[in-house]
Amino acid sequence: MTYTILIVEDEYLVRQGLTKLVNVAAYDMEIIGQAENGRQDIILTDINMPQLNGIQLASLVRETYPQVHLVFLTGYDDFDYALSAVKLGVDDYLLKPFSRQDIEEMLGKIKQKLDKEEK
Repeated sequence: MTYTILIVEDEYLVRQGLTKLVNVAAYDMEIIGQAENGRQDIILTDINMPQLNGIQLASLVRETYPQVHLVFLTGYDDFDYALSAVKLGVDDYLLKPFSRQDIEEMLGKIKQKLDKEEK
């Protein structure tokens, strides 16, 4: 099994150093991305996943990084999921199967929010 690492660190040189410091593949790990801060970040997550579902993940993220933008992806047209999303302040809720246009519209809305936050 390969484990994934997301590096979240505000200092560019530290982020870069962490990606090069250790051969993470030797530990069956892979660096999947880097984030500068939680403020400008967007998390796209499935709702229904084993062990830690998207709602639990979103709750944890909201506690620590309330400014992160969250989008739920789901194959379940379930009112309870939608209600949980609203309570968590999720930015969008995309029902599978979604189209390229759905993704583009969602990203456009989030970009507008991020641009307003920057001003």
